[in-house]
Amino acid sequence: MTVSSERRPLGTDAARAPVKSPFESNVVINFEVQETIFDFVLSRVQGLGKGNEAGALEHEVVLTECVLNPQASRQAMAELMFETYGCPGLHLGPDATFAYAHNRLVDGGNVKSHGLVVGMGHSATNFVPIVDDVPDFDRALRMNLSGMGMTTQLQRCLEVKYGKSLNGKDHPLSGFNLVEKIKAQICLVALDYREELKKIGRSLGKGTEALGSFECPDATGVLPALDLNTAVERIQIPEIYFQPSIAGIDQMNITDTVEAVCSNGMRGGWSSELLESVLITGGGSKFKGMAPRLQRELKSRCKVGTTLNVLTGKDASLDAWRGAAAYSSGLLSKGGGYATFVDKKGYEEMGANRVFLY
Repeated sequence: MTVSSERRPLGTDAARAPVKSPFESNVVINFEVQETIFDFVLSRVQGLGKGNEAGALEHEVVLTECVLNPQASRQAMAELMFETYGCPGLHLGPDATFAYAHNRLVDGGNVKSHGLVVGMGHSATNFVPIVDDVPDFDRALRMNLSGMGMTTQLQRCLEVKYGKSLNGKDHPLSGFNLVEKIKAQICLVALDYREELKKIGRSLGKGTEALGSFECPDATGVLPALDLNTAVERIQIPEIYFQPSIAGIDQMNITDTVEAVCSNGMRGGWSSELLESVLITGGGSKFKGMAPRLQRELKSRCKVGTTLNVLTGKDASLDAWRGAAAYSSGLLSKGGGYATFVDKKGYEEMGANRVFLY
C-alpha cells in the first residue's frame, strides 16, 4: 500500500505528490504514513475523529503483521492504535497463519491440526509450522524471495533483452505495474525445469507460439505494439523459488527451507506430521504448477511411505483476510495463538514494551 507523504486525502491530489510506503520490506517503519492511511480508512468506515474519547474506536481491532515482526514495530503500532485512536483492544497476528486457519475451517479434511503454512508474499516467503492448531513461531523461518523480487527480476530481463526502459517519464512505477500484469498472465512453474528448457531450445527454429494478448493501459507509450518473446522468462522467473542462484541470491531454496523447518525438533524429524498438510498461500502460490512441483521436490527427499500432501489455499489473495475475520468473529479460539492480544487497560498498566513480547 502506498500513500502520499503529505497529509492530504488519498485521491487525485495525493497521486500527484511524492509517493511513500509505510513499509520497509514487509515491516512497518514509517508510522506517519501509516497514520495517514488509518485516518482515511477510519473516516470512511466510521466517520471517526481522533485524540478524544468521543472519537475513539468502539471495537477491538485485528491487524496482520509479518512473521516475527520486530518488537519496536509492534510497540509503535500499539502506541498508535491506543494513544491516537483509543482502541479498546488490539490483536496482532501474521497473515500466513490466518490464511491457514481459514483453510482449516473450510477444508478440515485436508488441512490438518498439524501442518506447515508457506506464505509466498509480496515482500518475503515465510514458513510457519502449526502444531495442534497452534502456530510455532520459535521454529518459523523466512526466505528473502518474494513476489516483488520476481517482478523486479522479470523487468530487468525484459529491459536488457529489448534495450528499453519500461518506466514512463511521468510514472516511475508504470514499468513495474506492467511487468506485474505480464508475470501474472504468462508465468508458470515447470514440473521439470531442465526438460522444459530443452523443449524451448528445440522449438526456437520452428516459429513462435502466441501465448495470448491482453490490454494494459500502463503500457501506452512505453511498449507500443511490441511482441514480447518470453518463452524462457515465463518459466525462469518462478524457478527462482527452487533455484535462487538464477537471480544471484545465495540462500536456501523453498524445498531446503521446508526440510529445515520439518527437521528442527519436530516429532518424527524429516518425516514429520507437518508434511501431511503443507499449505501454500500468497501471490506466489498462484503460479500454475507450483503445488505439483513442490510436491515432487519434497517427495524426492522423503523416506518411502511418507505421507505428503501439498495444498493450495482456496483464495491466495483473500485467505488471510477471511482468517482474520473468522478470528474477530469468534470462529477461531482467541487462545489458539493465531494473534497476540492486549486490551487498553493492560496497555496503560504495563506499556507496549511489556504486553507485546512474543
